[in-house]
Amino acid sequence: MKKYIPTSILIVFLSLLFVPAYSQDKDFGIRAGWQSATTFNDGDKVQGAQNSLYVGVFRVRPIGGKVLSWVGGLEYSQQGHKDNDRNFRKIHYISLPASLRLKIGPAHALGGANVNFRVAEKVEVDGEDIDNNSNFLDIALHLGAGFNFGRLGVEARYHWGLMDVNDGNRNKYLQLGGSIRLF
Repeated sequence: MKKYIPTSILIVFLSLLFVPAYSQDKDFGIRAGWQSATTFNDGDKVQGAQNSLYVGVFRVRPIGGKVLSWVGGLEYSQQGHKDNDRNFRKIHYISLPASLRLKIGPAHALGGANVNFRVAEKVEVDGEDIDNNSNFLDIALHLGAGFNFGRLGVEARYHWGLMDVNDGNRNKYLQLGGSIRLF
């Protein structure tokens, strides 16, 4: 599992190098923060929250002005659930989020979808590794709001998984973080 984390970091780093070269606007940056993920089965929470960090890059493309825009990106995050250090499921994802953003002054609201690709997974039951992989693909809808202060921003997003990722389980997760526009 640990061999996938350097690959994920490399993907984000390469995005930082190459995406700005194609950007004609000034809204390219990095977003990162805290994430609390849970898994639900038929509306019931499976175990406790899996807390972790997320990191990604984003690009804003205006649609006919500065009020409405598309926001796309690339992110790394962990989802799953955790009862304790001996009972948990950590699913590592590379995500492609796409949102429609409405900006009024320094505030904005957004909604969209993420396509999440599983790159690694670790499952432990009573402290023993279990070979039980989740599906490779997950799609989630998200809603969020935030504020920008010059090049810096803060944002909250909540994601609802639409797909069965394993045995009827669906991911749900909250992201709270910050961003910085680089270009």
